[in-house]
Amino acid sequence: MANSDVWGHSPTLSRMGYKYFVLFIDHVSRYTWVFFIQNKSEVPTLIMNFVEYVYTQFYKTIKIFRSDSRGEYTKTNLVEFFKNKGIISQRTYPHTPEQNRVVERKNQHVLKTTLALLGTSNMPKSF
Repeated sequence: MANSDVWGHSPTLSRMGYKYFVLFIDHVSRYTWVFFIQNKSEVPTLIMNFVEYVYTQFYKTIKIFRSDSRGEYTKTNLVEFFKNKGIISQRTYPHTPEQNRVVERKNQHVLKTTLALLGTSNMPKSF
């Protein structure tokens, strides 16, 4: 099972122009992948590439993909991709982040760790 969530829109663009990040979490090991994106429209392609990456690198298939019910996870081409691959798409009810708590907590962890690292490195606040 994989959990996923998109965080953003960041109030400050990265140097590469990224406004969002996407997390993919293996539900069993809690291993986490972080991908930075410029637009939410990149999410379906990123997910399709991620599913293929997991298969080619680890010889594993994702059987269940859990996410929120936002538009980036409900695009027609992504729904068809899941159907063709035999992946069950579990989506949470709107305004219930506790149903996808694994990835929501990881979002907070990533943000707090980033802020702590930036704060201790004496970087300008613009970063």
